[in-house]
Amino acid sequence: MTKHTIPDIASFIRENKSFLIVTHANPDGDAIGSSFAMLNFLRENGKEAEALLPEDLPLNYREFVTGDFAASMTKDKINTFGACLCIDVSTAERIALGAVLSRNDISIPLVNIDHHPDNTLFGDVNLVDSGSAAAAAIVFNTACAIKDFKISPKTATLMLLGIVMDTGCFRFDNTSPCALRDAASLIELGASYSRIINAMYFTRPLAYLKFGAEAILDYMNTACDGKFAWISIEDQLLEKYSVKLKDIEGIIDSARSIDSAVVAGIIYRKNDGFKISLRSKNPSVSVGRIARKIKGGGHEMAAGAFIQEKNKKEAERILVELVQEELKTSGIL
Repeated sequence: MTKHTIPDIASFIRENKSFLIVTHANPDGDAIGSSFAMLNFLRENGKEAEALLPEDLPLNYREFVTGDFAASMTKDKINTFGACLCIDVSTAERIALGAVLSRNDISIPLVNIDHHPDNTLFGDVNLVDSGSAAAAAIVFNTACAIKDFKISPKTATLMLLGIVMDTGCFRFDNTSPCALRDAASLIELGASYSRIINAMYFTRPLAYLKFGAEAILDYMNTACDGKFAWISIEDQLLEKYSVKLKDIEGIIDSARSIDSAVVAGIIYRKNDGFKISLRSKNPSVSVGRIARKIKGGGHEMAAGAFIQEKNKKEAERILVELVQEELKTSGIL
């Protein structure tokens, strides 16, 4: 599969008239920011564009995206567009098209815009830069490359949202000079950094804070001499505080903040197994490598996977063994 460049994608966008925008299942801040930034950018510059997002938006993102997307779409409808822009998706299996459709149902040209190191180049056109801090940064630089197209403050804010969330507000290891320069340029274009920070870090329902407190007190676990800390999210805890899984993105930071922890995680039941999310605090410890051993993926410092196991204790045992092996390989244990 061929990799393409930003000028290639800029020309592709200029030459086509209508676009469908899709992203990955369980969208995070970068997926939401980059996808809706592209949607706004195209519309504001005279292109026809729609976004498909089969899942509800997490609560904190709703002020940035006000219902301007399709929750479902037929195969026939999808293929009426001139092209499909697939943003922040590492593999074809992760494209969020709804329960029925898959990559094989897309017959129009598919442009794969991503920054995951394990991207499989599944697009007809592939713009993949694993050195980029966020897919939103690639979207921003692509937009800048299209002569005479403008970036509005609204679009700039969405681009900055993606960069802020994937760098952990410029705290994570992927906070590169390029990421900081892109952020500065977006603020110069009118992006509201304070609005993003207030919405994402300082706006929480009281029930969420109570949920987080109980999760830490009663559902936090450690292993590997305290070097692995994780929170086990139980359905009854979510129900007690009327909190939804899509709204708990930041809870993993509680485990990450433990001084001895090198790897942090959350685990919760999903269908016939357990979904896990992992974060590393040490560049020599790859949670991406852990995730890939159980058919997951992501970045070296942030990754996710699924453990096909009905018993939670057994799923946690498997997870601890994998983390322990990685810590030993990295010389931490």
